[in-house]
Order: sequence, then C-alpha cells, then structure tokens
Amino acid sequence: MKILVVDDNRLNLITTSTLCRTWGHSVVTAIDGGQAVERYQEERPDLVLMDVMMPVLNGFEATARIRALTEPTRWVPIILLTALGSEEDLVRGISSGADDYLTKPVNFTVLREKIRVMERISAIQSQLTESLAGLCDYRDKAEAEQQLATHVMDRIVGYTHEDSELVSYRLIPATNFSGDRVTSARTPGGDLHVALLDATGHGLAAALNIMPMIEVFYGMTERGFPISRIAVEMNRKIRRLMPREYFVAAILVSVEFASNTISVWNGGCPTAIFLNEQGEILRSFVSTHPPLGVLVESAFDSTIEVYQWPNPGQLLMCSDGLLEAEDAQGFVFGINGIPQTLLECPPQERLERIIAAFHQHLDHSPQLDDVSLVALECLDFCPLITEVALETPHVNHDTGQWHLGIRLGHKEVRTVDVLPFLLDWCRQIGLDEQQLSNFFIIIAELYNNAVDHGLLGLDSRIKLEPDGFERYIHLRSERLVAFQDGHVIVELSVVNEKSPLLRVRVVDSGPGFDHLSYGRTTNEQTPFGRGIFLVRHLCRKVEFLGRGNEVIAYYPLTEASPKINFTN
Repeated sequence: MKILVVDDNRLNLITTSTLCRTWGHSVVTAIDGGQAVERYQEERPDLVLMDVMMPVLNGFEATARIRALTEPTRWVPIILLTALGSEEDLVRGISSGADDYLTKPVNFTVLREKIRVMERISAIQSQLTESLAGLCDYRDKAEAEQQLATHVMDRIVGYTHEDSELVSYRLIPATNFSGDRVTSARTPGGDLHVALLDATGHGLAAALNIMPMIEVFYGMTERGFPISRIAVEMNRKIRRLMPREYFVAAILVSVEFASNTISVWNGGCPTAIFLNEQGEILRSFVSTHPPLGVLVESAFDSTIEVYQWPNPGQLLMCSDGLLEAEDAQGFVFGINGIPQTLLECPPQERLERIIAAFHQHLDHSPQLDDVSLVALECLDFCPLITEVALETPHVNHDTGQWHLGIRLGHKEVRTVDVLPFLLDWCRQIGLDEQQLSNFFIIIAELYNNAVDHGLLGLDSRIKLEPDGFERYIHLRSERLVAFQDGHVIVELSVVNEKSPLLRVRVVDSGPGFDHLSYGRTTNEQTPFGRGIFLVRHLCRKVEFLGRGNEVIAYYPLTEASPKINFTN
C-alpha cells in the first residue's frame, strides 16, 4: 500500500515511516495538517496515519478536508494516532471521517495488524468498485440493447390494430418487455380476428416467444385461414422454434358479422365472458385446451366454440397476470376482483373500471406478471354494398388465357383449406386488394354451400331454432367426420364477354338443395341467406344449375370493385 504518514514530531514521523517501509509499504510524509491535504491530493495514497495535535490544521480538520476530496467510489482508510483518549475526542475523530484510532504511545504490533486489516478491507473495496463499474457498464449496454430490441420488436410485431372502435385493450408489462400481446386483423372476407397471447414468464424471453406467433396470426389471417388452422400452425411453430419449457397461453377469436357469430379457441387463458349491454353474462368460454406448444401436432385439438349473439354485447378477455396478481397480504385479485358495479357500468367504461380495481388491489405491491385485458364489441351489423369510385379504376386487359380446376375428394374436403390457395392464385394473377376481398366472399360462400348443403345435407333452417346456430355447427362437425363419399370441384377461369370476367364454377356430388329460397333478400332477423345475397350483388351473373349442386358466378375484373361495408 501507499501510506501517507502525518506527524509534526519528526522522531515519531521517522519511526512510523521506517516501520511501514519494513512491512513492505511505500511511504509519503507530511509534517502538518495543511501539508497532509496537499500530499493527499498529489500522491493519492491508499491509507492515512494521521496525528491529531498539529499546527496549520489539526488531525480532525485535515481528516475532514481529505474526506471531502475523496471520490464517493473510492475508500481510503484513515487511522488517527492521538494522545487524546477521552470519549468525546474519539467521537469527534470518528465524526470527522476517521475509520479507526490508536492512542499514543503507539503499540507498533497493534498498528501493523490494523494496517493489515485495512489492507484487506481496501482490497475488498477495490474489488467491489471494479464489480460496480462492470455492473454499470453492463447496465448501460443492456439498456442500449433493450432499446434496440424494443425498436426491432415493435417494427416486427407492431402492426396497426384494425377496428379500434371494436377492439379495446390494456397492456401493463411487469418489465420493459411484455410477454403479453393483443392483436387484431381482418380476413379477406371481412371477418375480424383477435388474438390475446400470454407467453411463459415475462421480459425479453417471453416477448421473443410471442414474435413468431404474431407472424403466423397476421400471415394466415391475411390469406383467409380460419382460427382453428391458425391455432394448429401456431402450435407447430412454437414447438419447432422454442425450448419445451416455453409455451403460450392464447385466446383466438373470429367475429363473423354477416351471421352475428363469434368463434373462440381458448388454450390456457382465463375464462372469456360475453356480456350484454346491461353487464349480464350470456356465455362463458372456458379454457378447453392446453397452451400452444404443449402438445405434439398429432395430439393437438383445434376445436372451437361458436356462439351467435342474440343482441349486441361485449366479449371480455384477460391474461392470468390480472387474476393472479397478489396484494401485500398475498391475496389474489381473482374473478372477485372484478367489481360487481360492472353490472351497472357502461360497456365503454368497463376496461378502466377493472384496471382501477386492479391497481387498488396491488396498492404499491410489486407486479409479478404481465397483464392484458381486452374488450371486443359485438354489434348487430347488416351488410351494405357500396360502389367504390376509384381514381384510376383497376383495368387489366392482359388477363391471360388460363383455367384452374381442383377436385377434392372426401378426405380433402375434411382436411384441406382450399380457399387460401385459391386466394393466393388470384393474388398472383393481378387482382387488387378489393377484388381479392370480394372474390374471397364469393368463393367462400359457394364452396361452403356445396359442402354444407350439397355433401353434408345440412338445412339452414336449423339456425332459426333456439341455440340453432350452435346445433348447426355441431351437426356439421359430426357429419364432416363421418363423411366418406363425395367430392367438390372448383374451377376458375377468365372469359371475355365484352370485358374480362372471372368465372367461378363450383360443383358438388350431392343431391342439391333448395337454392331458390336462399339469398333473394336479407334482413337482420334471418341468420342465413346473407352470403348468397352478397354474391348476387358482387357478381354480374350467378347461375344455379340442375338441383343446385352446380353454380357458376361471373365476377367483373375491369369495373370499379364494389365494397362490402358492415354498418350498424
């Protein structure tokens, strides 16, 4: 160590200095308090042996000056060597900044041991200082990396939420990164898809777990896949990319406004509830599946629950971070944490009321998990067709001469989603986004009619019965599983009748259905027939042939594309 020895008695100064050198230390000397402060600034010693009774500045004053000059991150021990032995003097010395003292005459054996103790403490202090500097550097780098990661993740998964007037949500992260994510998007046919995702844990690891799920959700929704298939692909993706201990609880929702129906897949999330405008619970969607990433693909169940709302309402969903939040006494927020006043609360105020109750419950206790809360408005809509006046109408005279034909047997009807493939084909041949949306409505309606009515023999009048829509969906699932004989043919081609038309032909091998009674009119009281009504208005011509098991529709490619609006 470098030791500053301060004493106005030259004999004491020489003796103490000589002994310190003998013990292996380097020595710097000063003969009064003022010189001690100067030498301390010049030499930056590791330890100070300070006499008390000195001219210029006494030991107490010099110690206080030295302490004022020392950086907060550097510790330099000061040992007072004093003939003053009163308790008051010792307290004064410690108060001035000294760390220890020895009374004169000094016992040099004790002094040597005190110096060794200070040397060990100083070494530990130096290590701590170095560790602190390393931690500060690590913190600075981590903060910079977090800022970069946040920017990149926001760019990757920060898609614009559609239908903000229908989807409201609150995200309260436990750390800088949230493992919860709420997102929404429209299918080409106008259905609204909403996903609430809650990854294992929280922070950056959980947020990284969410990223591939977001990509799957948007990509497959854009291509027209149903949420059941989206759930399958999400499960496959997370199992392929993430370690087995990471999984994602999820609620996937699809809202079909043409039929006032909501479809829900709940895997590991708290129960979602559908409330009417008065706050009464009309339907609960409990978790009937494990989270995404738990099951292998062969064991994965993509079954959804379908509910047709009789009157406008609101679907409330949340992550378990809300219900499992603990207060200072360890009590969880739970379902009882949602105030009973929610029954009298206007729908647009429910989220804020629940969040306020959540913060009141925590009462400054630490939040241990990410929290997400979603309100999805389910209103009564009826379709309205609007002619869109384009500044430059989409005209593509070079449509080519092509014909696409697909035949799906009973196995393919059960397992293949053919609609996204057909949509991708039409995107590649040059249809714009509005034309693709209209085409999806057309092909989805004609294909589903061929399967439901032509092959499975379902009667849409079932939907008029109490809980008829859910019964219809249940019957469809049962008959589709048992379906063993039959096929559907889908053909697309371009024909020219003064202008290019996209010709859509769908044929099924079934006995046909009463197509004449469907789709001539539509109203809010009829839970079926709206699809064919829309098809007739989007196409220049729609022909049902034979018993109704063959239909041909002609969609214009050179006119301003009509747009389907869903108005309240």
